[in-house]
Amino acid sequence: MLVITEYLRELTRLFRSLSPPGRLLSGIISAGVAFWLARLLVWLVSGNALYAVGGAVTYDGLPVAAGTVVFDPTADGQRREALIKDGRYALASESGLLHNAEYLVRVRAFRKTGKKYANADSASSFDEYEQYLPERYYSDPPIKVTATRRAFANGFDLILVQ
Repeated sequence: MLVITEYLRELTRLFRSLSPPGRLLSGIISAGVAFWLARLLVWLVSGNALYAVGGAVTYDGLPVAAGTVVFDPTADGQRREALIKDGRYALASESGLLHNAEYLVRVRAFRKTGKKYANADSASSFDEYEQYLPERYYSDPPIKVTATRRAFANGFDLILVQ
């Protein structure tokens, strides 16, 4: 970057030593180079951006009380997972989705079965849970998303049907 800056300074000095039309040309070139450097900087920064994502999760019109939403990249990248609690999930930007990466969305929902398991170490017991969504939502997901600001601008609700 320092080399480019020095080059631009020398080029500006050269054009300023010219006549008024040369100075105009200097201004045009400097503005053009500044524009493209700014575009390059924006491209570099946005290419590595992570997007926060979150929203509601419903199944047959009812909020999913507990579960997980998994974002599996279709190419290289890290898998991201968010917990569903009271019909909502969220991934913060620090652990969000990579800009312009494509993801398969896998959803699992859990509910109590009514059975209890005794804890061998104490007198307490645990509730048994079952995964109740159809297999298509977690094994071969029909949901595919590309991470962009527009895709997540108003949240990313998952409205699942039987």
